[in-house]
Amino acid sequence: MAKFKFLLFAGMLVASVSVSSVFGQLAVSKDSATTLVGVRVSHNLGGLNLKNLSEKILYKKTPQQDMYLYVLRPVKKANKPLPVIIYFVGGGWVNGAVEYQLPVAAWFRDQGIVAITADYRVKSRHNTTPLECIEDAKSAVRYVRAHAKELGIDPDKVIVAGGSAGGHIAACTALKGGDAAGEDLSISTVPNALVLHNPVVGEGFRGDFFKEHPEFSPILKAYKGWPATIVSHGTKDSTVPYSGAKNFVSKLKELGVDAELITVKDAEHSCDWPNSNPNFLPTISEMTQFLVNHNLIDEKDVLLKPIAPDSLYPSSDYAPDYVIEWSKNHYKERIKEFKTMPIMTDNIVMLGNSLTEGGKNWGSKLENHDVVNRGISGDVTQGVMMRIGEICFSKPKAICMLIGINDINGGNKGADETLANIHKIVAKIHDLSPRTKVYVQTILPTNYIKLVPVIAAVNKGLKEDALAKNYTLIDTHAVFADEKDLMKPALTSDGVHLTDAGYEVWTKELSKYIKAQ
Repeated sequence: MAKFKFLLFAGMLVASVSVSSVFGQLAVSKDSATTLVGVRVSHNLGGLNLKNLSEKILYKKTPQQDMYLYVLRPVKKANKPLPVIIYFVGGGWVNGAVEYQLPVAAWFRDQGIVAITADYRVKSRHNTTPLECIEDAKSAVRYVRAHAKELGIDPDKVIVAGGSAGGHIAACTALKGGDAAGEDLSISTVPNALVLHNPVVGEGFRGDFFKEHPEFSPILKAYKGWPATIVSHGTKDSTVPYSGAKNFVSKLKELGVDAELITVKDAEHSCDWPNSNPNFLPTISEMTQFLVNHNLIDEKDVLLKPIAPDSLYPSSDYAPDYVIEWSKNHYKERIKEFKTMPIMTDNIVMLGNSLTEGGKNWGSKLENHDVVNRGISGDVTQGVMMRIGEICFSKPKAICMLIGINDINGGNKGADETLANIHKIVAKIHDLSPRTKVYVQTILPTNYIKLVPVIAAVNKGLKEDALAKNYTLIDTHAVFADEKDLMKPALTSDGVHLTDAGYEVWTKELSKYIKAQ
């Protein structure tokens, strides 16, 4: 029998919120991706959007409903069959929808392999039992193997994934029995590697089912030759007890299985998902490395290398001085958000205040999906300096910075101090990440006459010092200013913030530089 490798993960749904104001005007950003072509990072997209962007394939007809696979293919074209991951969402065998699982599947799609989320029958939608859940899981795996050539996958590198009850049915693909009538049983459903998130393993949850069906208890029926297994579990899980995962992994080790347990301290059920969970990246990175070690992911395709430690982010109680209370609170919230979306080596970072944040999906605007938004409404040069360590940790390809208007307005700083602070940020970038290309944008005009000379003085210094300070100047001020050096009325909503037309002008100017990256 050929050996097959499977990974198990839980589902999640992501909401994207951004604030489009220098001084505090809130706006909600919608998930705007309309294709995955050219998209390197997809796991931060919303589950419903990913569902719409997936390739939908019928894998099984049942009396209750047709069952489908939702396929996400990696951005790079492959010249050989790829590993594949098949996911099953959790929900206690009662609930569960693929859109909650797809962002986790997308993480592994971003690591260069094919990612599939398989729908299966559940009690709330189909009035079924755990037995049908197990049957469907086996059917999905068998379908993928049987259609490996047309799917472009390597049938010896199939990974099954899921969490909670989804973790249980994934583990059951390694057990005997539970197959649908009429299927080709010569096609194995046994995986070589399981990655389980807070899985139901037959101890401490739904004991009534396992008493009646001990043949589907992974902790009872694990055997020598069981797939290599990595498990994550929260120590305060009151739904599926942590002790079950601990005992399961201990038994696997006694059987000689390559098994690991990631203990997520003080975490409840769903210990490391959705991807907004602070435990997500540390855990999923460890699981990714597990797959690298088992030759299921090519290390050169791994999207996220070491994660920036908390010490490189501003402390949880830090907020910039001289900004309004709303902006201080928003700064803290954005830092929390950034911890769930760390900078990658391939990224081009848009760095600044709410003018930048208000641009929302800069990758779409600039037709370059490596571009990420690191704007924070109300931010000042001091706030940027405090977070530049995290931004530079992964040595991004480029940083494009626009900062300073809040320093000279709400912060009441003069031109000299503001200019000096911008130069300090540039020097810090060069120190922490010498190969990162640095773009500095001139401060945009406003319709406040009193700010005209101060903005002009800062911009003059930025232009004069670009060569000596080793950055590329982008004179954005020039394309926004009228003959009086005020903001052109059609480009602003309130004299500072930009209209859609303003963002179009800005995007056109930035495209001359960013598209060339």
